[in-house]
Amino acid sequence: MRRVFTGCLLVVLLATAGFGGWLWWTRPLTREVPLPDRIATDDGLYAQIHSSIPPIETDDGRLQSSSMRSENHEWIGVLKWVRRDGTEEIFELRLGETAHIDSLGTVTLLGVNPKPLIPDYNDGGWTYKVYIVLDPGVEIIR
Repeated sequence: MRRVFTGCLLVVLLATAGFGGWLWWTRPLTREVPLPDRIATDDGLYAQIHSSIPPIETDDGRLQSSSMRSENHEWIGVLKWVRRDGTEEIFELRLGETAHIDSLGTVTLLGVNPKPLIPDYNDGGWTYKVYIVLDPGVEIIR
């Protein structure tokens, strides 16, 4: 009887360790990074992007959130630039990465707020914190 109990306990411990490792790998704890000094300017602006928040909008298009995933133990945020003519451009950014979007400017992904592992509709999720340096002549119209 003791051997059976020990075997069951060993199986439970291995399953728990395996699930914990999978959870640690697929839900990275790093969800925010500081703004790199080389990017900071007086003209830059911080913004949050989420489907429930009005998008960042200019005369040429709007910046919206899209899916989020973890890959190789880091978060990857997907932003969508929708032009006025209906064409879309997809940008995949890791935390701290920067992309230049024509007719908007330079966008740096600073933070992610993924959906909770166990859905709770009070917690939200899929929110991005970005830093935007607008191109010359571009204005936010919201």
